[in-house]
Amino acid sequence: MSDRHALAVALGPVSSFIAAGRRSRDLWYGSRFLSEVTRIAANALEDQGVELLVPLPGQLHTSFLAPESYQGPTISNKILGILATDKVAPRDVLRATERQVRASVAKEMKRLLDDPRLVRVIVRDYVRKQAEAIEHGDFVEFYAAWAAIDDGQDAEAQAIARASTLLAGRKATRTFTTPAAIRAGVPKSSLDSGRDSVLIEIDPSPDEVRVARRLEVRRVRAGIRPEERLDAIALARRRAIFRTPDADLGKLPFPSLGRVALEPWIEGALAGAPAAMARVLATLAQLDEDVPRGDAALFFLSSPVRDPGRRQPPEAVRRFGYDPDVLFEGAIPALRKALDAPRRPSVYASGVDELAQDVDDAVLEGSFNRARHALQDLADPVAELHRKRGVPQPYYALLEADGDGVGRLLARANTHEIRQQMVQALYNFSKKVWAVIEEHQGCAFYVGGDELAAYLPADRVVSAVATLAAEFASIVGHVVAALLPASVTELGPATLTSGVAIAHIRDDLRAVRAHAHGALEDAKARRREKLDGAWKVAAPFDPKDWGWVIVRELPRAGSTRPSGGPAAEMAKFHGVLCELLETDAISLSLAHELLADAQAMERPDGKTFGLDLARARLEQKDRRSDRGQAGTPDLATLQQRLTSATTWSDIRGLAAEILLAERVVRVKQQRVSERGASP
Repeated sequence: MSDRHALAVALGPVSSFIAAGRRSRDLWYGSRFLSEVTRIAANALEDQGVELLVPLPGQLHTSFLAPESYQGPTISNKILGILATDKVAPRDVLRATERQVRASVAKEMKRLLDDPRLVRVIVRDYVRKQAEAIEHGDFVEFYAAWAAIDDGQDAEAQAIARASTLLAGRKATRTFTTPAAIRAGVPKSSLDSGRDSVLIEIDPSPDEVRVARRLEVRRVRAGIRPEERLDAIALARRRAIFRTPDADLGKLPFPSLGRVALEPWIEGALAGAPAAMARVLATLAQLDEDVPRGDAALFFLSSPVRDPGRRQPPEAVRRFGYDPDVLFEGAIPALRKALDAPRRPSVYASGVDELAQDVDDAVLEGSFNRARHALQDLADPVAELHRKRGVPQPYYALLEADGDGVGRLLARANTHEIRQQMVQALYNFSKKVWAVIEEHQGCAFYVGGDELAAYLPADRVVSAVATLAAEFASIVGHVVAALLPASVTELGPATLTSGVAIAHIRDDLRAVRAHAHGALEDAKARRREKLDGAWKVAAPFDPKDWGWVIVRELPRAGSTRPSGGPAAEMAKFHGVLCELLETDAISLSLAHELLADAQAMERPDGKTFGLDLARARLEQKDRRSDRGQAGTPDLATLQQRLTSATTWSDIRGLAAEILLAERVVRVKQQRVSERGASP
């Protein structure tokens, strides 16, 4: 029997857990939580004599839920290591690791019981039951496999590949545990319909309406919307967002989704209408100052958040350090209506005794009125901003990206040194990702190795994708090509593929993430179709030219509009289209005419009847116009793209790119200090 074994471990849940998030804070905690679970498992393995290959030991010193770790990359949910002893069996090492992971997660859930923000919000016994269920097999997914390392050549690499294959098979035969039920009649969690809510609920009689209102204020103050029902795991997502674990209430350590989406408009408004913006900020800042005294009015309207862009020191002045819900079109009437709406009875009664004799009753009940008065103070300056600046463009970009062939290439590393260099390159890239996303005023909520997810302003995402593809090629692709030239020739270069969804801020975040993931899968399929085997005859090839991206624009009315191609090529052409639209060299009518041609003449048999008409559309417009711009390089580039179209699918894709560029131009125009165009 060999005394050395390769171990492969995967922890979860991953996609279902993160995808369940309904708010940006859910995404942030979901990725941090998974990285923390992986860190605990990796440290437990290392303590038992396992030599870690992935992740790097240097990534495991600080908790990913600690205040000082709020900036920087997370880690993947996969672990590779070598157990170099016959004194303990791999099975025993892995079982002990799983027990430690479950105990740590249960401990994290039990911390809810000690959080002063959740006093008279949760039913304590329900939280204890769900924490105990985690220790006995609920929620945490822990999959592992191992393979003996022989004495032959490349034995370690072969054992790692074998363990990884076994792990993939084990995950394919996963078992699904039934979530621990509390009792009949308990509402289900909004984030996981298989789990019971742990929140206090009451069905108030007329003389208990004030109690119900105080309960609602406590929930809102803790980051829970009135209509939400949360299990212990979902509630932990909301608890972990604050700046320090023992803070009463604090600022989100990241820019919220709404704050990122409105960054272009806010940038222009601060420059073009500073007096009105100052009035808005003063009202929100006053509510913020009242929070330590128990007033929750701010949280009916907004939340303190970090500004997008490069991270500033804590003492730096925030430009607009609040979630900007009040700035959207129609937001103030909607918020006023929500405050004035009658409190709806909850569906069952539990924990009423915990609501009695609250020392801050008067402050809690006054939060509703203070929020109403704040809305009155905000109405005039917000209306002035909309007159001077136009209403904000409420669109943002959600990005998912993943390396191509990295796992297969990593499995070909036949020495410890090569493997460590590749893992280090992936870690270096993950650090660079964080900087790139912040430079583009976005928020990366997951960055681990060759995987990342982020949300960005709509006018910065195409540039960010191209930059990330180039950085991946430089930091990872060239290193892999130098270390494993034969494997790269056989399997292809290590590149980064991206999927993007451009969505309205009010669209369901779960659906938007599904679109971004679908775009990523489409991009990988397109890359394989277009480039399969091409690198074998392309000498020399540059990995930065092989990254691929698909963008799905999700208009509020109409069908999804996909476009894409090589990331660098798309970014360059996207810049051309934006310039043409900004200078009025072309208009949206070109895109609509191309789509109309495709609708009228595309045939089920795939024949390209009428394609010449679509190719000539730009020339026809030039002859009809008096702009005299037919000879400009940008128009020539667009005409060349039209001429090169060989299918109606190409025409639809070009039309989608024009429509996307028009959306981006409208968002970008909000940044200028003069009045932006209203949509």
